[in-house]
Amino acid sequence: MMTRRPAPYLAWGLWVVLAALGGLGTALFFGASRFDVDTAALMLAFALFPTVGALIVSNRPGNVTGWIFLFIGIGTAITYFSAGYLAYETFAQRHLPGAAIVDWMGNLVWPLNIGFGLLLLQVFPTGRPLSPRWRSLAWITVVLLAADALASGFMPGQFSGETTINPFGIDALGPLLNLVPVGAQILIIPVGLLSVLSAILRFWRSRGDQRQQMKWFAYGAAVGVICIAVNVVVIPNSSSSPGSSVGFAAAFAALPIGAGVAVLRYRLYDIDVLINRTLVYATLTATLAGVYFGTVFAAEAILRLATGRRDLPAVVIVATTLVIAALFTPLRRRIQAIIDQRFYRRKYDAARTLTSFGQTLRTETDLTQLSAHLLDVVEETMRPAYASLWLLPPRRVVDATTSATRAATARRVMTVREP
Repeated sequence: MMTRRPAPYLAWGLWVVLAALGGLGTALFFGASRFDVDTAALMLAFALFPTVGALIVSNRPGNVTGWIFLFIGIGTAITYFSAGYLAYETFAQRHLPGAAIVDWMGNLVWPLNIGFGLLLLQVFPTGRPLSPRWRSLAWITVVLLAADALASGFMPGQFSGETTINPFGIDALGPLLNLVPVGAQILIIPVGLLSVLSAILRFWRSRGDQRQQMKWFAYGAAVGVICIAVNVVVIPNSSSSPGSSVGFAAAFAALPIGAGVAVLRYRLYDIDVLINRTLVYATLTATLAGVYFGTVFAAEAILRLATGRRDLPAVVIVATTLVIAALFTPLRRRIQAIIDQRFYRRKYDAARTLTSFGQTLRTETDLTQLSAHLLDVVEETMRPAYASLWLLPPRRVVDATTSATRAATARRVMTVREP
C-alpha cells in the first residue's frame, strides 16, 4: 500500500489520535458517573484492534490486514467517544455543542466494522483475496457497506434508538434512502457466508506457515465464541449487572490477539500445543464440574427425600471435593489420550512406537538388529528425508595376559527415504 518508511509513522500517528479519543471518552464516562467494569473491559478489548493494526503495519507494511484492524479501531474509537459525549450530555442535563454531529459520526462509522470484519475473513493472513475470482467479493463488500453508511448518514429523521435528529438528513431522498439499508442488509447475508467459505477454503489449501497462521486465527475466533457462550449462560438476563459484558470483551480481544500473533509469526508452532492443552483442560473442567454439581444435586435430592432437609451437611461437600481431587490426574491422562488419539493421530502413533521401542531395548542384545530397529523407529516417528546411524569404534582394550590389542568398528547407513 505504501513505501516502508511512511507507513509505520502514519499507522502510529493514527493510533495516537485514536488513543486520545479513547482517553476523552473515558473522561466523559467518568464525568457522567458511567465508567464501570464493563465499560473498561470493552474499551481495553477494542483498543487491541488499532494496537495490533499498528504493529502489523510497522512490521508488514504491505499487508492490508494491519490497515483493516486500524480502520476497525477508528470505528470503535469514534463510537466510544460519541457514547461518552452523549452520556455526559444526559448527566449534565444541558445541550453540549456539536452533540448532534458527534452522534451522527458514531452512528455512521459503527456499521462499517461489519464490512471490515468480512474483509478480514477474505484477505487474512496474506492481505490478498484467495484468488482473482474472489476479488470481486471484496469489492461487493466495500460497495454494500459504503452504500449503507451513506444512506444512514443522509437519512432524514431520528437515528435508530436515539432521540437526536439527523443534522444532515435529506428529506427529498427519504424514500430512496430508506430502501438502501434494507437491500444492503439482505445482500450482506450471502456476502458474509461467502466470506466464511473463503476463510475455510484458504485453511483447507494452506500449508506450512500459512496453515499455522490460520490455526491462530481460528483459535482466536473459537475462544471468542466460547467466551460469549459462557457469558450468556452464566449471566443470561442480567445485562445491567456489573461484569455482564466481561465475557463479550474477552471475545472481542481474542480475535486481534490471535490474528496479530499469526501475521507477525511469533512462535507459530506453539499453536498446536496450545490447542491441545485447551481441548484437554476445557474438557476436564467441564467433566469435573458436571461430576461435582451432579453429585451435590443428587445428594441433596436424596437427603430431601429421606429426611426432608434442604441443606447439605458439610461432610458431603468435603467428600465431593476429595472425589474431584482424586479424579483429576487419572481423568486428565485419559482425556489427553482420547484427544491425542482422535485429533493428533500422528503424535499418538509416535508415542506408541517409542513405548514399544523402549520395551525392545530391555530384551534385544544383537547390535545389528537393534540398530535396524532404531532407524525404523526414527523413520516412522520423525519422517526424515534420510537417517544414518554411526557407531563409534570401541576404545583400545589391553588384555593383561596377552597384551593384545583388539578394535572393532561397526557402521550402518540406512538408504535415503523420501517422506
